[in-house]
Amino acid sequence: MSEAFLTGSYAYGTPTDVSDIDIVLYLSNEQLSNFEKVFPVTKINDGRYMSRAGILNFIICLDHRDYNSWKTVTDSLISQKPVTRKYAIENFNKAGLTGYDR
Repeated sequence: MSEAFLTGSYAYGTPTDVSDIDIVLYLSNEQLSNFEKVFPVTKINDGRYMSRAGILNFIICLDHRDYNSWKTVTDSLISQKPVTRKYAIENFNKAGLTGYDR
């Protein structure tokens, strides 16, 4: 089963003409293998991956706890909208979601 939601400036910030679109995905290992057939994937650390396709930035979680952490922090940031990129990164880092701010 896969799940997805929008995060980043389009969800809780102030997007500009050059903003990318950040999407968090929860995928199984099999779904990740199929995804890699279409998009290049970079491993961040155990169970955490990223992929970029044009302006689309995919944050891929294989662990549902990581996915839920991304969702919880994103929902919190949405409730404080608009927030800065720096503030958002600080919140994700506090939640242990590091290595994605590339």
